[in-house]
Amino acid sequence: MGIHLYRIDDRLIHGQVVVGWGQPLNIRFLVLVDDLVASSDWEKDLYRMAVPPEMEIYFADVVTAIRNHAQYASDPRPGILITGDISSMQRLVREVKAIGTSPGRPRREASLRFSHARGRAPAPRPRGRWGRGDGAGRPLGAREAALRSARGRIAMILLEALPIALLGALLGLDVVSFPQAMVSRPIVAATLAGSLVGNPPAGLLIGVVLEMIALDTLPFGASRYPEWGSAAVVGGALFAAQPAGMPGALPASTLAALLTASISGWSMVVLRRTIAGRLERSRDRIEDGSRDALLSLHLSGMSLDLLRGGLVTLIAMMIFGSLVRAIVAVWGSDSAPSHAVVVVVAATVAGGALWKVFHSVRWVLWFFFGGLLGWAALLVTR
Repeated sequence: MGIHLYRIDDRLIHGQVVVGWGQPLNIRFLVLVDDLVASSDWEKDLYRMAVPPEMEIYFADVVTAIRNHAQYASDPRPGILITGDISSMQRLVREVKAIGTSPGRPRREASLRFSHARGRAPAPRPRGRWGRGDGAGRPLGAREAALRSARGRIAMILLEALPIALLGALLGLDVVSFPQAMVSRPIVAATLAGSLVGNPPAGLLIGVVLEMIALDTLPFGASRYPEWGSAAVVGGALFAAQPAGMPGALPASTLAALLTASISGWSMVVLRRTIAGRLERSRDRIEDGSRDALLSLHLSGMSLDLLRGGLVTLIAMMIFGSLVRAIVAVWGSDSAPSHAVVVVVAATVAGGALWKVFHSVRWVLWFFFGGLLGWAALLVTR
């Protein structure tokens, strides 16, 4: 028996794995190979919810999976080994000689095959009604297993995204509504998001990049501009969730943050128009001095802004989470060049923003250089 199927799936465990492959192959154990999941107890609990009782699930990082592969392969029960990205499977293929080979066939690098049923695909099932257990249709319990898998997957996605969405809602509220304490600046927001995910240095790194780009934004009056609070939370959370040193993680996360900033800026315009419509309907009561009308308009505006930031963050995390992982999995260059390109572009945008200030305000350039020299002297003397 042992491992009948090696599978690469960025969604890891879901209905297609548990029902589509698990039941035809009579799978009795799953090996989930993912560095992040292996280190998170609550994520393990969520994936256990997606697995039916008759299946056992093992969690391992790539190093542990390489070390224990012989144990998985010699298990008398049929099983499936799943990785969330191509790079993890490539590491397994390079280190484990049994993957990608069969008797009488030379091993080829990075080759994978389905080894179930001696290479034959599972036989098609006769069509029948749901819930029939007499062989005329799907076996009894398949629908329940599919529903359980779907519920577990939805619960996992929401539990992952909801804390980030709540942070995005609070920081989106800080931009223009309350308390405007500057915690929505990208360098702060991304660091907080990275801390929430468990990787504050990664959040700080992308926060510095986004802050340099955001310096070009002048949020004055009724001008339209990107909303950086929620966007920085999305970028910080996405980048912090990637394994350290993964090439493409910073460019992909920065792109996701920039797109979110643009969409979130548009949502602020829609919110202002909504509040303006409510103001127009309450104008007579406010002009009459109604305190209740004024409080209602004020509180509803802040509540809508809180809801706006949370929805933008939640939707962005749902969309860009899988997209960033897919980009990182196929990224070709090393991490150092990709990081350098992003930092150079951000520094260029920041330099252009500073030049607009230096060029238009007299003596400000000299004050800037004076402060820079003073800071450098302080570092040297210490």
